[in-house]
Amino acid sequence: MRGSSFRRLASTLSVEMRGAPVRGPVLTDGVGVVERGGHGFNAGDLVHARGLRGTWADRAPLEADATRVVKLPPATPVARAAASFAAAATAYGLLRDVDAGDVVIHLGAEGAVGQCVAQICGARGAKALGLVSGDVLDPGDAVDVLKNLGAVAAAPARFARDPACRALVADLREAAPSDTATLLVDCERIDVAAVNEVLRAAARGAGAGRAAMASADARDVRDAKLLRTCAALCGAEATVHAHGAAPEQLLVGGARAFHLDQFLDGASGEMAAVVAAVAKADATVFSEAHSDATLPHALHGLDGTVAKHAYRQPVWLADAP
Repeated sequence: MRGSSFRRLASTLSVEMRGAPVRGPVLTDGVGVVERGGHGFNAGDLVHARGLRGTWADRAPLEADATRVVKLPPATPVARAAASFAAAATAYGLLRDVDAGDVVIHLGAEGAVGQCVAQICGARGAKALGLVSGDVLDPGDAVDVLKNLGAVAAAPARFARDPACRALVADLREAAPSDTATLLVDCERIDVAAVNEVLRAAARGAGAGRAAMASADARDVRDAKLLRTCAALCGAEATVHAHGAAPEQLLVGGARAFHLDQFLDGASGEMAAVVAAVAKADATVFSEAHSDATLPHALHGLDGTVAKHAYRQPVWLADAP
């Protein structure tokens, strides 16, 4: 145990944080400057760090494991990197096996990851259909953003149940190299455990499914139906990736959970592409940058976290923008 603790401390970097995707009671990732050099980093290096131990309220450099820190080009704008770096890395990881002509359906595509997915698919010639969550304040605006970023189609999530959606996906799949599609699910937009309960009951038979739906929250029933519909659109052999705040795998289509840490720690070549995309602004995320003084009160949750405002990504900065 002592040896393990020593190794962890020996690889620790001190990072002065400058910006993060959200302002919450616990800081998990963000952009900052290395305070002291070591482990391949120099003092003053601009970095993206994750797995942080501390809060914004500390107003002091935070400790980060050097293996979970990525160096950024010095000229990278802090607000852009704070908003989009983790999202771009997640999108690259989710789309590692997607090539030109492939079909990608993204449920919950209005977020930062969805915006990056649309851009990467557009750049590769893949065909992305972005489905916007029903809880978004302005779904029409979010749909327009996704189309402008590279999605071949975008619509509110309820469109998945429309016969026109089945026809659209069938046409896309017919012209694709593979006869199946890739389904991406943003689990920050759903209650995974509750949705899984509905799916488990439905798997036991029609009677059990109806009983579960009658007692479940209407939003969980809606999300379970959407998941099954989207999985059917993609085909029986579809690849299904769950990303975001998913404590367990979704019980649909053999979904596989995607973990950002595994991608960043084990794919140096792809990581270079992510860094370059963020630095060159090839991966754009529409964000609202704020300081303590400018962050709108409406974005604050009761527990101190920040809720997503429509599809925009609030970014907190240590200094006023």
